Amino acid sequence: EIRRGKYWAVLCIPSFILLVPLLLLCEYVSGEESSEDTEEKKAEQRRQAHYWMRNSIENWMEAADHHNSNFPDVMAALKQSQSSQSEMLSVLREMRKQQKRMGERQTGMEIRQMEMEKREMEMDARLKKIENNVGQQ
Repeated sequence: EIRRGKYWAVLCIPSFILLVPLLLLCEYVSGEESSEDTEEKKAEQRRQAHYWMRNSIENWMEAADHHNSNFPDVMAALKQSQSSQSEMLSVLREMRKQQKRMGERQTGMEIRQMEMEKREMEMDARLKKIENNVGQQ
């Protein structure tokens, strides 16, 4: 029942406001512990990360050098991807056309509704005028 209305948001927002400072405090405390590492340890960690990145990039480059784009699996995947993209584009174009037509129809309906409301008000005014004339006689 609560989730259907805006009450759920009213309950979540104060809870969020109360919990965020606690989470930030926990993050700060855990950050303090990690800053106790010596400069030597930090430098070693940076070196290891650098070597790991360099090796990872070199492995990717080596794999790319050995790979030939003429392999049928790669070409088939590319063709399939292109065909599915073209199908999606055609579907999206058709959907846009339908949305445009629906928007035009809705605009026409709104104009007709406004005209009918205007006529209804005119008829009400005429009826009141007639009632006043009949009441005076």
